[in-house]
Amino acid sequence: MQLSNSEVCFPKLERIEVSFCHNLRSLFSVAMVRMLPQLSALVISNATQLEEVFSHVSGDDSINVSEIMLPNLSTMYLRFLPSFIDICKDLKSKAEKLERTGIIDCPKVTSSLREMQVTSLSYLPGVLTQTIYHYFAFFFPYRF
Repeated sequence: MQLSNSEVCFPKLERIEVSFCHNLRSLFSVAMVRMLPQLSALVISNATQLEEVFSHVSGDDSINVSEIMLPNLSTMYLRFLPSFIDICKDLKSKAEKLERTGIIDCPKVTSSLREMQVTSLSYLPGVLTQTIYHYFAFFFPYRF
């Protein structure tokens, strides 16, 4: 379903960065996914209670989806998120353009999210070096 710009809350938002928000359990309702059509980078760190990016309340009939599609997401870094489980705990996530990922110190992360990370690397030759560089630049910014 294609939405017009007047129906999209953040039609040009490309990057979301969240750090040190320890009381958050999720960032958005699952209904917000379609409001972020240009989202290309998701960087989240140091949020001890965060469990998911998009929350889906069972019985919520306002949105009927079986998976979360992030069509332009190419970069995702998650670090120091001890409660983080998945992009959305109840729904499958898909990001076909995902090229750069980093998941560190997220002990509860689901295997499907880790597979999403591995898949993004295994199908894109030459991206591994770029991903490693971005990983170190992200986690050790003062050294690069």
